Amino acid sequence: MPSSRCAKHRPYAPGCEDCRTRAREYRRTRVAGLAEGTWERQAPTPEAREQGYRHLRSLLAVKGVTLKRISAVAGVNLSTTQRVAFTAAPGGVSMVSLEALLGVTAAACLALIHRSTTLVDPTGTTRRLQALAVDGWSAQMLTPLVGFDEATIRLHRKGGFGEITVGVRERYRELYDKIQSQADPQGGSWRARRNAEDQGWLGPERWADENIDNPDAQPLPPAPETDDWAQVSRMI
Repeated sequence: MPSSRCAKHRPYAPGCEDCRTRAREYRRTRVAGLAEGTWERQAPTPEAREQGYRHLRSLLAVKGVTLKRISAVAGVNLSTTQRVAFTAAPGGVSMVSLEALLGVTAAACLALIHRSTTLVDPTGTTRRLQALAVDGWSAQMLTPLVGFDEATIRLHRKGGFGEITVGVRERYRELYDKIQSQADPQGGSWRARRNAEDQGWLGPERWADENIDNPDAQPLPPAPETDDWAQVSRMI
């Protein structure tokens, strides 16, 4: 089991590659613990996993239903939806996510085709952009990746701007899913990190995928200061 400690920083230091690696290992261990039922949150039973798999396969058989639309309706990360859709025993899928996917209907997925301008809560978008800033992704870096100008990205990142459309939320969600676990380009922006630190924003390791869009969800605790991974499980 890899060490949970960075050789230079304790706890997580935004922009540090060792800290980022440690955080990723911590998240992978947490996900594995959830799948095995060794963490506090409930992991799916084999029967529930099979049920989720069959449900998603039946949804995908309907013309116009896609994994992205299923994820959007359920409020679940696309990678989680893919794990459920392509295997009856998906590791790293919590019961919370599986129940959300089981509640998706084909009609709700097809309705997304016609309601890309529907207004939704912006909390998840704000959290995603702030988390990326913690890792050094500036608004300038994100502009060519997401297609919004810097001023718009800063506004969305700051929060408190009212509702956004489903289409805007999904563009940010897809961007976040793609780059949040990658190393920053050219080491990232120290200005973005400094601003994120001053604002008290939280990094990607502090938000569970299935909760990041929930305004009432609480962040995960910081990575523990220990190499005892049994203790990590008990602490969380």
